[in-house]
Amino acid sequence: MKKATAGRFVIALLSTVHKAHRDKLRGIYQHARKARWHLEVAENNPFGIAVDSVERLNACDGVLVDDASLRKGLRLQDVAVPLVMIDPDAPWAGRFSEVRLDAEATGTLAAETLLAGGAASYAFVPSAPDTQWSDERGAAFSRRIAQAGMTCRVHASDSSDAMWDPEHSDLAAWLRSLPKPCGVFAAMDLRAKSVLEACRAAGINVPMDVSVIGVDNDEMLCENTFPSLSSIMPDFEGGGRLAAEMLDDLMEHGAPERPLFMRYRPAGVVSRGSTRLGETGCDVHVAHALDYIGREACNGIRVEDVAREMQVSRRMAESLFKASGRTINQSIQAARLNGVCRMLTSTKHPIGLIASRCGFSSDIYLAGLFKRRYGMTMRDFRNRN
Repeated sequence: MKKATAGRFVIALLSTVHKAHRDKLRGIYQHARKARWHLEVAENNPFGIAVDSVERLNACDGVLVDDASLRKGLRLQDVAVPLVMIDPDAPWAGRFSEVRLDAEATGTLAAETLLAGGAASYAFVPSAPDTQWSDERGAAFSRRIAQAGMTCRVHASDSSDAMWDPEHSDLAAWLRSLPKPCGVFAAMDLRAKSVLEACRAAGINVPMDVSVIGVDNDEMLCENTFPSLSSIMPDFEGGGRLAAEMLDDLMEHGAPERPLFMRYRPAGVVSRGSTRLGETGCDVHVAHALDYIGREACNGIRVEDVAREMQVSRRMAESLFKASGRTINQSIQAARLNGVCRMLTSTKHPIGLIASRCGFSSDIYLAGLFKRRYGMTMRDFRNRN
């Protein structure tokens, strides 16, 4: 896209409540600095501007909007300046130029992650009924499961309130009815948390009987469920940057005949305790230990630390892991490599710093290990992701 003229005044109607929103804003700021915009963020900013009318928006050069920030009664259809929506939902979807998370890529990635575990059945738990982005993710997930020769079951509820009640007997009974082991994809992390709580209420073991994966990688949520929640990590920062670039293009060239539509992709999967055991027949001590390893591997834990967490002798811990088809050291190393991949895609830290933060004493050793495991250098992995 063409570089913008400096000095443009842009208003961003963006919520900053959740980390996803702040990550999008970070991407917008990156482009704003480069383009030398005067950027005002109107949401949750007591020292900034107040936007309560279309006239205020029409006084700027361009507008960025997300659903969470929309004020009741603000008529966006009367905005006369270029406007880009970020991850809009009905009734706004398709009415303005927009950037949104690629639902096809997200659902497909969830399916491939769960298929790798070799479950007997697969299921999708949507967000509230008739939510476009949720339905699109579920459809993509179902298609990929069907390509693998399996059928995807979809949970249905007549009430959006019931959807969010983890003790609701319908959800618990539905989860209990699924052939085990089962891989469950939830449309978002909050919904996945409800699934985990419903599994607990139904006496279903996660991840041995049901593996669960969500979307958003809300770390505060994912790392404080039991077991910890595996989640697809969208490139929210890239999405914000893409929206800002699109707005620049509209401000430079004017509105197109039809709204523009662009997608940003998920950055990858952050594997935690809820999907760690695709294998069947694994001991409950190992399930607990793998969750512990996923949380603490980058903090320098050793085999004896894992045995202590399992509350068994080191010899017993190693025997239990061996029966599950892996060693404790292999599990620690795999978790550390997951941490390396996560930092390569989500930070710009140098390799040496990533190595030390992920529990590797030598960046040279890590470089060789990484290339053997992934078939490319860490630099190549970062550039491709």
